[in-house]
Amino acid sequence: MNNPFIPPKAYFNTEVTKDNIRHFIDGIGDSNPLFQDEEYAKKTKYGKIVAPGCFLYTNQWGTMSGGFAGVHAWYSGGDWEWYQPIYVGTRLKAVTVVRDSTVKKGRKAGGGNIYIDYGEVIYLNDDTNEILGKELFHTVWAERDAAGSSNKERSQSKTNYSRDDWLKILELYDTEEIRGAKHRYWEDVQSGDLLGPMLKGPLSVRDEVAWLMGGGSPFFKAHNLEFGFERRHPKALEYVKETGEADVPELVHLLDQLARNIGVEYSYDYGGQLA
Repeated sequence: MNNPFIPPKAYFNTEVTKDNIRHFIDGIGDSNPLFQDEEYAKKTKYGKIVAPGCFLYTNQWGTMSGGFAGVHAWYSGGDWEWYQPIYVGTRLKAVTVVRDSTVKKGRKAGGGNIYIDYGEVIYLNDDTNEILGKELFHTVWAERDAAGSSNKERSQSKTNYSRDDWLKILELYDTEEIRGAKHRYWEDVQSGDLLGPMLKGPLSVRDEVAWLMGGGSPFFKAHNLEFGFERRHPKALEYVKETGEADVPELVHLLDQLARNIGVEYSYDYGGQLA
């Protein structure tokens, strides 16, 4: 297909700053000093602070069009490539390319059609047009009403953590290996060696809010800005019988009631948080 789509505006950031890097790493829980400690960064090959590679999500997400009324999109995965460091002061822009689209039957769609889009988001330095990185992603689309009636995920139970569970989780965080400038050389690695666990979670609403503060959102606006969007796009809202309210479907990441409306028992993470 290879149809390019130039997004009309950024989802969140158009320029890399120390502050928005800090907000992003707070949102993903990354303690790498390369992203915030100027004295540390000076001693690296970069010579100064850089942003994490997936910071590019804050400019544009991997979606084809921004959405369709009554249709929900699940970000299902992506493969990243990076070509240039992302330095403070870099201005960002993106081009999205549709690579392929397939139609399948699935339980997620209540036995109806689901649509899988494959595409690339190519991230550029807006001043030099150099490619900073790109993501080859795929997104699953299904009608919300059909997905909500499928009950596909309804057998899941919410995990309850005991005090001992929390102590083990804290211990894993305390013992996580932070290599930083300590290189791992090919000749020092043997088949079967463990790299060590890297823990993320348990996921909470707090984590979702932190991600939004750092990664941004195409839909979350307040007061008059939100109502202006609703006037222009009344079909973009999702009515939830359980709450008696209509709101942006992105709330599936914060509210269980919205998630249940599309057949998922509990609110769940953004796809970009798994990168």
